Amino acid sequence: MKSFRPTLPRSPFTTAFSRTARETGIRILNLFEWKRRRPPTFLLLLICGAVLLCGSLVSCRPKEATHSLTQEELDYFNQEFFNGSTGNMHNQFLTSEYTSPGEINLFELFYNGIDGTAAQISQGEREQLSELEPMTEYSGVIKVTRQEMDQVLEAGLGMGLTETQQQGLERFHYLEQPNAYYLVHGDTNFQWCTITSGTHISDQQVQLQYTKDDGTAWEVTLESRGDSYVFCSNVKR
Repeated sequence: MKSFRPTLPRSPFTTAFSRTARETGIRILNLFEWKRRRPPTFLLLLICGAVLLCGSLVSCRPKEATHSLTQEELDYFNQEFFNGSTGNMHNQFLTSEYTSPGEINLFELFYNGIDGTAAQISQGEREQLSELEPMTEYSGVIKVTRQEMDQVLEAGLGMGLTETQQQGLERFHYLEQPNAYYLVHGDTNFQWCTITSGTHISDQQVQLQYTKDDGTAWEVTLESRGDSYVFCSNVKR
């Protein structure tokens, strides 16, 4: 008598399993170990193509446009922003070398004081200063209050006194009352400057090349803030 073997239905979505237990075991093992093998060649090519595409996107990024200052802009910096009078504090920001705003030398910056404060020194202040500096009686005295320093630094650098490295501040005489700094001398460190050329290095920043009265060549970087500029760096060329 013939044994009855049922016929399984066929479908395009089915496939034969394995004819022997050994083949079945190998196929099951392969299912769990496929991740240990090297990815297929087509997958490696796809990944390489994606990497090359990303690199081309970065390399095609346009550089920020730079262009030279016009003669009108040069005239503005030469005649309005700088120079004009010996009381122009913008020129004082050119008295020392710094690669970042906080490195500015406060002794050079405030060496001449600020207009309107030099004569506002009481007899009591002079007497206190005489104990610290004997030449007070025979020389001029420069006075800058802490509040005035903060105002000048905020306008010129975008930071207050405590945010700077306070370089040169130790060379001042300080009186707790009225919270002010003093220098005793009779000369000046003011210099006129001549802007010879300049470049807009971004939408916000401009680099100016200039010379001082002493013939030295410098480059100052300014950043636009509202209707004026703050100083970013001032270095010798």
